[in-house]
Amino acid sequence: MSRVCLALISVFLLAVTGGLVFSQEAGPCAGADKYPDPEPVNLVETGPMVLQRVSGVVLIRAGDKTIAASQLHGACLSLFTADSHKFIASAPVDRRGHFEFGTVPPGDYRLVARAPGFCTGNGPVRVKIPKVRHKDRSIIVYFQVLGYDTCTTAEYAK
Repeated sequence: MSRVCLALISVFLLAVTGGLVFSQEAGPCAGADKYPDPEPVNLVETGPMVLQRVSGVVLIRAGDKTIAASQLHGACLSLFTADSHKFIASAPVDRRGHFEFGTVPPGDYRLVARAPGFCTGNGPVRVKIPKVRHKDRSIIVYFQVLGYDTCTTAEYAK
């Protein structure tokens, strides 16, 4: 009887909430489903990075030095829809500094990069399925140490 009640309660909660949101409450992606406030202020909009897959590597910038991400602990990247900031997915950064979002539907997103002790990065990404097969690009995300004039940025990997 208690199993039936639990199953009915689960179905009711799914119906009321509109489905499950997979939350990662432990580890580097805890709270990754929250869009950062305040929204970033861009004086110049450069347009989104256009990709087939949202994946890449993370590096650390400290002044004029670039350091491997093996020194970066607790980093997480999140994807939100560009217009409504709805949480889509999060991806922790592995020990080698790599991240991978897996399959993401075509569309416009905001890529948010967070790590303790570093500026939060927030930039536009467009996932697009190409008409002609060509080499897929990946991203390099640069975490900037707090206290410098610029914050976390990203660019295409070469």
